[in-house]
This record gives sequence, structure tokens and C-alpha cells, in this order.
Amino acid sequence: MDISITENVSIGAARGSARPLTADLYVPQSDSVRAAVVLVFGGGWSTGDKTQQKAYGIKLAKAGIVAMATDYRLSGEAHWPAQLDDVTTAIAWLQANAAEYRIDPKRIGISGNSSGGHLALMAALNGATIAAVCAFYPPTDLATLLKHGDQGSIAGLLGGDTAPEKLSAASPLTRVHKNCPPVMLLAGDADTRVPVAQTLSLYEALRGVGVPTELHVFPGLGHAFDFDRGMAVLASTLMAQFFTTQMK
Repeated sequence: MDISITENVSIGAARGSARPLTADLYVPQSDSVRAAVVLVFGGGWSTGDKTQQKAYGIKLAKAGIVAMATDYRLSGEAHWPAQLDDVTTAIAWLQANAAEYRIDPKRIGISGNSSGGHLALMAALNGATIAAVCAFYPPTDLATLLKHGDQGSIAGLLGGDTAPEKLSAASPLTRVHKNCPPVMLLAGDADTRVPVAQTLSLYEALRGVGVPTELHVFPGLGHAFDFDRGMAVLASTLMAQFFTTQMK
């Protein structure tokens, strides 16, 4: 399917923020009303940018789904929950502009990698109108991850305040509820940055409250396994199939 790519589209700013956000749009060239997916990059909440999601944007658009890779404020610029506010702003922009891009506003999903997966899950679990969620090797329990050794990125995200209540409030694992949309989780079992236990704990919690949850654990693979071209092809295919199935 032919697609168009439009970079650096202005999508406004989160409430209370003067920082304008931008996004890259990957749009299938068809006249049908279709689903859409917001793509959120990773990088420990402190590095990275929306171009990291280009391959996924192209894959989804070729599958007939509008994809939007969004910007958000990094932790060096603003502390939590600024990142979540920016992601929900991106979702709201896509919903508000659904007619222009022939999107069904009831069929908007979200996907993210690593810290982007954390933000995607938090957006869905905190009440954003989302039809399905895909998260690659996401941090899900910040208190446990802090003990594992990831002090720098978590402290940076929270502005140095790693009190138990702050860690809990920013953790997808503590926000699980039965009305969460369907979720797909992907992780490598040799991940030393975000241990696979983070993914498995969330999987069990979601299944425990009846949320349809799909799990893919890849033996011997570490963090950011989809940087490998072959794994990127597999992961993007799984993601496209998941969103196509869940957002018919």
C-alpha cells in the first residue's frame, strides 16, 4: 500500500506547558475509515526522539493503519508527569483530527518501546480513550526497578523524589484495572536493563483481572532486541497483526 509521511506536524502543548509538541504522521493512501496508533519512543525518559519509531510507523501505514510518532518532554526538561501529559495530548490531538485523516476515533491504539512502553501503558491505564496497547520491554514496577539498579533514569524522571508513593503512582503495575484495553507485551528473557520479570508481573496482573493480554518472550534476547533487523521485522509484524485484530 502506498503511504505518505509528514514530519514535524504541530500538535499543540499539554495543559500548563508552553512547550509545543510535534509528531510525524504515517498515513496509508486509501479512502477507507481506518484505525490509528500513537507511537512513543524510548530512552530512559531522558534521551531519544520520535524518529526512532519510523520503521514501525511505515509498517503500520502499509498495513492500513494511520501511525503518529509523537514527541514528548524528556526528563532533563520536565519531570513526571509531564511525559504522560504530553502523550495524552498527542492522543487527544489525533482524536480531534480524526476526520481529516479518516480515522475512526474509537479505534486508536498506542505502542511504545522501553520507557515509551511505560508511557503507553500509563496512558491507557490512566483513562485515555485507547482501544489497544502494545509495549516492548517496558518498566512496569519502578520501585523494584530502582532496587535492580536503575537509579539514574528513574530519579531523573521523578525529579529526585523516589519516595514509595511516587514510585507507585508512576508504575503501570499498580494501575491495573479490569477496564484496561487489550495489551500485547514483548520482552527478551536476557534483558539486564529492564528484567523480563517486569513484563511477566504485568502480564499476570492484567490476566488476573480479565484483560485480554498477549505475551511474547524471546529466549536469549536482551533490551532493545528489535534494533536487530530480523527481530525488528518480526516485532513489527506481530504489532501490526495485534492492532489489526484488536481494532477491526
